[in-house]
Amino acid sequence: MSYVVSFEQLRMTDVDSVGGKNASLGEMISQLAGAGVRVPGDIALAGFDDIPLARFVHPSLTTMRVSIAALGERALARLLEQIEAGADGAETAGAAAGAAQVMVPELVVRESSGREAARAQARRGRPGKGRE
Repeated sequence: MSYVVSFEQLRMTDVDSVGGKNASLGEMISQLAGAGVRVPGDIALAGFDDIPLARFVHPSLTTMRVSIAALGERALARLLEQIEAGADGAETAGAAAGAAQVMVPELVVRESSGREAARAQARRGRPGKGRE
């Protein structure tokens, strides 16, 4: 589900973070800056999928990373299991196809969430204004 709000509405609320697909958040950073909304000063942004662009936009985008290679390996393994089961193992193959599989994403903290600046200041021994 997507929500569309104006930047003026955003300023008038207690919203302090936004999440979404990295591709759309890269553009959002630019739009927020143009509207005078500071990232991460006024709002924190976090994305999902860690596309290469996420580390090159300014501020760099905090994101969740999922291994696309591991996802592909699992998909291929399931497909091969179903092919090998053939008609004789149709019930088994069907059950395996419906079995839930979980992939745990990795949090990649960068500047857009405000935590990276706070960590850098802490390493230098200075108090910061980053989100905790």
